[in-house]
Amino acid sequence: MDDVANAYDAYNAIDQATDKSSKKDAYVTLIGLAHGSSGAKRLVAQFIPKFFTHFPTLYEKALDALLDLCEDEELVIRTVTIKNLPSLVKNSRDLLLKITDVLTQLLQAEDSEELNTVRQALLAVIRLDPKGSIMMIFGSSLKQKDLREKTLEFLAADLMPLRGELFAKNDGLEKLFAEEIKKVLNDVNSSEFSILVQMLLKLQLYEKNVAARQELVDALIAQLPTETFDPSDEDAIRKVLACAKVVIPILESGVSSATLLTFFINRILPPDRFSRVADKQKTSILRPFVDCLRLAGPKEEGVKVMVPHVKQLLLDNVALPSPNAADSITAAEEVKIDFSRVECIAFACYLTSMRVPEAMNGEELAARFRVLYQASQNNVSKLKTALSVHKQQKEAEKEKAVEKAIVVISNIFSCVKELLKQPRLRNKLTLHPSWKAPLPPPKAVPAPNPAPTPIKSTPAPQDAKRKATETGQQQQQQPLLKKAKQQQPTPTGLGGAKQQGRNNQSHSGANSNANAKHQQQQQQQQQQLAAVPVKVDQKLYVPPAARGAGGPGPGAGNSGVGNGIVGVGGGDQRVVSIAGTAR
Repeated sequence: MDDVANAYDAYNAIDQATDKSSKKDAYVTLIGLAHGSSGAKRLVAQFIPKFFTHFPTLYEKALDALLDLCEDEELVIRTVTIKNLPSLVKNSRDLLLKITDVLTQLLQAEDSEELNTVRQALLAVIRLDPKGSIMMIFGSSLKQKDLREKTLEFLAADLMPLRGELFAKNDGLEKLFAEEIKKVLNDVNSSEFSILVQMLLKLQLYEKNVAARQELVDALIAQLPTETFDPSDEDAIRKVLACAKVVIPILESGVSSATLLTFFINRILPPDRFSRVADKQKTSILRPFVDCLRLAGPKEEGVKVMVPHVKQLLLDNVALPSPNAADSITAAEEVKIDFSRVECIAFACYLTSMRVPEAMNGEELAARFRVLYQASQNNVSKLKTALSVHKQQKEAEKEKAVEKAIVVISNIFSCVKELLKQPRLRNKLTLHPSWKAPLPPPKAVPAPNPAPTPIKSTPAPQDAKRKATETGQQQQQQPLLKKAKQQQPTPTGLGGAKQQGRNNQSHSGANSNANAKHQQQQQQQQQQLAAVPVKVDQKLYVPPAARGAGGPGPGAGNSGVGNGIVGVGGGDQRVVSIAGTAR
């Protein structure tokens, strides 16, 4: 009988038994087939884990058989076995540490399909017992240098996305995870340090809590060597740079930079120590120092301590020109300057002077500032010319390089320009170092909404025709009004109706008889005009169609203007025009 048939027979014997533990011989057969044919291996990779809990006396042999299958030559056998390993932990938590360690070792798999199976199996084990499995990973795998890189990749790429699910369901697990990370920070390289710190910053524990972030910053800097720090060790400098890279963004959120600034002042900046830093790393290490100083509080005591170090940096990196130079421009061109490094030093000098105003005084320093001032002017003009050429020739990469160089030299010029002034005359600059990401362009301010244009209503055809007729009538009435005013002894007429009303009131007080007679005549006139259509108009006019002679207005009333128009006297304030025909 072949191995595959033996595997099925053993499986059926155990599966159909009421007391599965009584079928120990069949389970031993399955374990033995782990070294059989390829088909049998595929079967027992599934059968052994299924009945594992029923044979506790055979745990060790069964586990060894499965581990052998995890190293089989065939990918299918390996992946099937790895996929079923978490079921051993599910049924027996005593095997947690062993299975976790095995799966972590298997993270070194080179085949992508196998590696993905390993990661999914390891996540399944962590879900079953998060605390125990995480402590196993940090306590064993991260201490092995050959496994550390792969383990960190798994933690960052696979475990961290599940932190919300895992940490929310397990009290204290997030804090335990953070503490385990801190334990290994002192024994990792710069790149590994960055990965671990980035994981810390994603934890809810440090996400928004300023006090916790301050504690984290202090803990991170404490991982840096102090007494044993060797500036000539390039890896030690890289570790400082990695620490600063993750710490500086935290400092920008309001955390104090005193701890990191103190490290720079004591371990890197002293001339006898900075001179031992590799030349290719000097500019890189000065940049986080400037960022730290830029974020330091205005009363930071460490600033006074570092004044001699900053002065020496300037003296060592900016030489004076030859005294035989023809002029200042020629002298500045003779001096060789590493502008990227000098940008850091210029920033440091300016920031120091803003906290300790007299720190940058003295002719020795002023002479260097003048050299930088002239050199900056000379180089900016040349760079701008080169930039226009690159733009015309559409050389994008060269154009970006020149633009960055212009930013570097412009920053130097801005700082030196202020340093050449008297301390009380120096302006506070808004500094943006060239190594920082460019500032986003300012948002365009929306133009104010123009005042709404009034909509001119188009008159209806009938209204337009009527308006034109009335306008023509007004033009014809003007000569008639003028003639009527000349004939009247008083400026009454229809055009002065309001004034006439006021005059009528004054006369009525003196001549009541005249008023009574006038009122009687007025009533007669109104009765005569009752049948005539009347129109109240804002614009007073005399209709040209009216004919006939107007009668004199009695008393204080106004005499009627001819052509059938009668002015309404007696103090009447209304303006009335009558369009009628002559009687």
